[in-house]
Amino acid sequence: MKYSFTKPQPVNPLIVGTGTGTVGPKTVMIAGLPRGGTSATAAVIDALGVPVGNTEDGHYEFPEFKADPFSKENWSIMEDRIRSMNAAHECWGTQVWYEIAPIYRIGSAIRNPHLVLVFRDLAALMQRCLLLGEYATDVHELLLLLTEEQSRLWHVARNRRFPTLLISFERLRTTPDVTVRHIAEFLRLDASEAQIVDAMNRVNRRGGYIMQQVEGYREE
Repeated sequence: MKYSFTKPQPVNPLIVGTGTGTVGPKTVMIAGLPRGGTSATAAVIDALGVPVGNTEDGHYEFPEFKADPFSKENWSIMEDRIRSMNAAHECWGTQVWYEIAPIYRIGSAIRNPHLVLVFRDLAALMQRCLLLGEYATDVHELLLLLTEEQSRLWHVARNRRFPTLLISFERLRTTPDVTVRHIAEFLRLDASEAQIVDAMNRVNRRGGYIMQQVEGYREE
């Protein structure tokens, strides 16, 4: 078998849990490591017609779902948001904190949860964190921190509690057509071709999430 190193090879979606996504009302949880591509993924899902929260600062999230769900006050705020979104939308989504327990707690309260786990090349993730001065300034310390945190995401995937799609941030950037369609198919979205194109444009150099300025730094 011959391989081309200049053309993307066809790949199948990575789905674990209860198989492909289900039809009908659902809620999408998007999780990944900080600076790992979750906001870009949320921007794509937003373009496909699924409300995913505040987009004014470019993070495409409901901040309350990044808070501690085991706090009584925070949980009450989350429940209010869940009720209001369920009443207004058949399908909606939000980024959630990547810790195991919060994902399970929120997943137990939302309607028909579907999980999208975003993975990013660890070296690129380390470089981004170091560039922004986040989490650790020592390479070895940062490597240990991120590998431990990434292992928690794999634990969630292995548990198979929810229909779960695993995506690569790098593939989302380099082959957006394929990854965007994988997301739409997994969530059983009847996305138009215009929505597919809009979603692809969210993660390329022509506009959208990738073109945002963050404290003077432009994503490359």
